Parts: sequence; C-alpha cells; structure tokens
Amino acid sequence: MFSYGANNELALSAEPITQLVGLNGHGKSSIPLILEEILFNKNSKGVKKGDIPNRELSAQKYSATLDFELDGLEYKIELSRSGAQQKVKLLQNGTDISSHTATDTFKQVEQLIGLDFKTFSQIVYQNSQSSLQFLTATDTARKNF
Repeated sequence: MFSYGANNELALSAEPITQLVGLNGHGKSSIPLILEEILFNKNSKGVKKGDIPNRELSAQKYSATLDFELDGLEYKIELSRSGAQQKVKLLQNGTDISSHTATDTFKQVEQLIGLDFKTFSQIVYQNSQSSLQFLTATDTARKNF
C-alpha cells in the first residue's frame, strides 16, 4: 500500500516508543495513511482507492492486516481490495464479528477503538509535529518537552 512495499510487517507493541528512520520515499509517512485506511476506510491525504497500491508494484490490488489488543481481547482487521471490490473482516479472539456490510464493519471498528477518523488523524499528526519539534530543538528546549 502506498509506497511501503510488499509483504512488510511492522510491530509497534515491542516498545513504548518506536522511531522510524529511512530515506525519503521509503514509506515512513505511509504508515499513518495505511492505519487510517485499515481502521476507517479513508485517509487524511485524500488518496483515491485506485491510487493506493504501491507505485513500485504493477498489481491493482492490495491487502493489509492489523492486529491489536483491547481490554484483554485480541482483534484483527483484514482488509483486501481488488479493483472496485473491497472486503473487510473484523475478528475478536479469532471469531468473525464483522457486520453485514463493509461500511458497518468500519463503524464497528470506530466504536470499538473509541476514536473517529478526524480525532485519530489529529492525534497522529499532532504527535508527528511534536516529534519533529523535539528532534529539531536545542538541548535546552528539549528539557521543556
């Protein structure tokens, strides 16, 4: 998806803070967009569905899986898109709890995590800005963070 490449896995639960380092165009800023697509079926950059597949790949389809834990329960969201057809599945401890339609399943995810798209995006990008300010600050200014 986006410029992140094929068959990648990113675990964000190993440490409380994860720093992503890489060259421009290698997918660092794609991660929040991918999370937005998986959780809310839209992205803050307004990229159209047909433009989401990786520019490095010739495929016109993509899939993504997001695993997370909430209140001691394990959840998995499986998203796949081929052309205009989209499938989304929500699993709780391995049991499919998806709604009848993809739209309703995305609403179900939103209720589950307790954040809507706008709030999620604001938190992600506000934290990105704070991180950038921290990285570019002087040592004295960093103490204030």
